[in-house]
Amino acid sequence: MLTPALDSGRFIEDTILSVLAQSYPNVEHLVLAAGSTEARERALLDRYSESLTVVRDGPVELSPKLNLGFRLARGQIVGWLNADDVYLPAAVAEAVEALEQDGALALVYSNSLWIDEQGRETRREASPVFDLDVMLNVGNLVPQPSAFVRKDAVLAVGGVDARYRYAQDYDLWIRIARRYPVRRVDAYWAAHRVHPQQQTALHGRAGSSELRRISRRHGGRRLSPLWRRHSAAGRTVTRIRDGDVSGLLVSAARQLRRRRGR
Repeated sequence: MLTPALDSGRFIEDTILSVLAQSYPNVEHLVLAAGSTEARERALLDRYSESLTVVRDGPVELSPKLNLGFRLARGQIVGWLNADDVYLPAAVAEAVEALEQDGALALVYSNSLWIDEQGRETRREASPVFDLDVMLNVGNLVPQPSAFVRKDAVLAVGGVDARYRYAQDYDLWIRIARRYPVRRVDAYWAAHRVHPQQQTALHGRAGSSELRRISRRHGGRRLSPLWRRHSAAGRTVTRIRDGDVSGLLVSAARQLRRRRGR
């Protein structure tokens, strides 16, 4: 498991404990902490030093950090869990089982679950079944905390694109989906924590701009539902804070499929 961390002492203990609580044996947890200066984070990482590997040297920016993590990971199935999100106890076991049942699959993901700053569940909703056209024209169907990917597939498509600072997962999933099968599993594997200091809330306009650029770069249509929604960056951030992203995606995906006669 890869956890990029940057002065994340407020929530990272919950993240670490959720990895330690996995029912799957022998989970490697790499915490990529280059650039962190927070004493609270350092103390927590030192406390759990026997249970994880802390990488303090290397790039500070998220995308290069993740590329370093994918190169260092010893396992062939990798999850990316941010330092404010948590896994549910069966996440790794169920994801590994899904990937092992179908050797062609490169990426699996589950449904969406949100928690607040205190760790209380606020919302859960089924993620849409994967469809590349919907992904390009409606939005990111793959909840990043619940995604598990084959390391070889990530490396084969060139890793995380360092040009992107906020929507690098969206770009990575698209590039993987162009070469390999992707599958949604009807389960709940991770909880995404919604709070005012997360990247989505702090950099919503920049993130929306990246999503539009990535969509167009990969063939998404101008004036698509994604384009229209993320052109209003302020409204998008408000709905993200309210935990209403998955509902938007599901509704838009259904509308697009109806127009295509599916």
